[in-house]
Amino acid sequence: ILTKGHLGGLLKGGGWAFLIASGSLITGINNNVSIQISQILGAGAIIGIFFLALWAGLSLRTAFTAATLFTFVPARMFWASTGESHTASIFFVIWATAFSFLLCRKVDKNIFGLTVSFWIYSACVRFETLILFLFFLLWIRLFVPNDDRKNLPFSDALFWVTIIMASNVIFGNIGTYVIAVM
Repeated sequence: ILTKGHLGGLLKGGGWAFLIASGSLITGINNNVSIQISQILGAGAIIGIFFLALWAGLSLRTAFTAATLFTFVPARMFWASTGESHTASIFFVIWATAFSFLLCRKVDKNIFGLTVSFWIYSACVRFETLILFLFFLLWIRLFVPNDDRKNLPFSDALFWVTIIMASNVIFGNIGTYVIAVM
C-alpha cells in the first residue's frame, strides 16, 4: 500500500489496512508486517479470553483454563500466522466482549467509551461484527439498571459510531473499489 500508492485489490476493512500501514510505518516496509501484527494480536486475544472469563464471573482457575485451551485451538494458531484480518477481528471482538462484561459489573463512562471503541474498531476490521455491536446495545438495555444507564453518554457514542463507520465505508470500502479500478 505504501509503495504502490493504492490498495490494489484489497477488499478488507479499512481497519485492517490501517493496522498494516501503522505497522509498516513503525517497522519499515516488508512482507512480514501483517503476519507479525497477527501474531501480536493473537497473543492479545489469549489474554483477552482470560479477562473475558474473569469479568463474566468465572473463577480464576476457569479463566486460566479457558485461556490455555484457546491458546492451542488449531484454527487460532493457523490464522495468527497468516496476514489475514481474522485474528485482528477475533482480538477486537474478544476484548469488546470482555469490556462489555466489565461494564455490567461496574457501570462507568470510561469503560463504556472503551467498550464502544473496541466494538467499532472490530467493525472497521470486519464490517459484519457491527451486528454484534447492536447486540451490545441490547445487552445494555437488558442488564444495566436504568439509573446507571441514564449516566452513559449514548448520544455521544452513537454520533462517533456514525462518523467512524461512515468514513470507514466511504474511504475504506468504496475507496478501495474506486482505486482498484484506476
